[in-house]
Amino acid sequence: MSKFNYALIVIILIECLCFDSFTYASEIYFVARDNTPLSDIEKILSNTEVDGVTFYISWRSIEPQKGVLRWDGVDSVFALARANNKKVNVAILPGRWIPAWVYEENGVKAVNYLHANTLMGYTEKRYTVVEPWNNRMLSLFEDVIVEFSNKYNNNDTLGYVAITGPSPSNGLETNFPVYRYDDFLKFKFTPAKYINSWKRMICFFSKIFPNRNLVLALNDDIGPKPVRRVIGKEIAIKIKDYAITALGDRLNIMSLAWDPNFLENDIAIELVNTSPSISVGLQAAQIFSGNRSKIYNIDNVLSVMKKTCEKIKPKFNEFWIEDQSLLYPYIFRLACKNEDN
Repeated sequence: MSKFNYALIVIILIECLCFDSFTYASEIYFVARDNTPLSDIEKILSNTEVDGVTFYISWRSIEPQKGVLRWDGVDSVFALARANNKKVNVAILPGRWIPAWVYEENGVKAVNYLHANTLMGYTEKRYTVVEPWNNRMLSLFEDVIVEFSNKYNNNDTLGYVAITGPSPSNGLETNFPVYRYDDFLKFKFTPAKYINSWKRMICFFSKIFPNRNLVLALNDDIGPKPVRRVIGKEIAIKIKDYAITALGDRLNIMSLAWDPNFLENDIAIELVNTSPSISVGLQAAQIFSGNRSKIYNIDNVLSVMKKTCEKIKPKFNEFWIEDQSLLYPYIFRLACKNEDN
């Protein structure tokens, strides 16, 4: 199909969506990482339909050597956003992105496990990580967050800050995606240790960012499948309930599992459903790029966006920058926003 015909189909779909009425507005952000070219970030930020970017940056990039903090990458993204009058949401990622020097610290225990990526097809790779509840690791990570707060918390360009920390994967979600039993046993996982480590970080972020909206990405994907079926949902809900009590309406609950199958995921829906005072965010990860482009097409994606917006009413939606196009942000704003807003 030619680019002209594809664009024509997209425009027709947009016009069809315009006949439906929605009663709320949804903000649009694109996810960029510390290896995303600044030219791609600038292109997104210059689009009038986009409210800003969500910037994922690894602890490893910020502090490659102990005590040596590099904020140049964050500064560059903030400068681009400020020039375009947009916001930057920030998530600093530990997990697999912990600096090498941390493993040499006293009291730090490393664990090697097989990480399975089920998002972009199925790939496996072994990683060495620190036990997510390790006190020394979390203390060192908290030091970095304090430095970030000192430098950026009063910056008007900063949007939300993600609560990160106790996950072996990316430190971003309340998941523990260690699927092999032998690997799972290495961690000596207990629900209490995991829940308490997340409670610690929720309290810490609340204290360091007392007036800032904070995001918690909920996920029940914990351990091998039989374990997940028994305790995954319960753990995620306990963390969620604690965050609601601790943060109140400053909390934004988020799901990173937004795809055309989302409305069939009863647990994901339950995790984001909460009181009206708690805002919700949804992220669609690489729907139109990589292996997933072979699964999803624009027709069923638009249909799900529309139905999800009616059911969940998210405050903001996020899409990966790999899925950008000239029309893409405009399509999703129409799918999730009343024409009169």
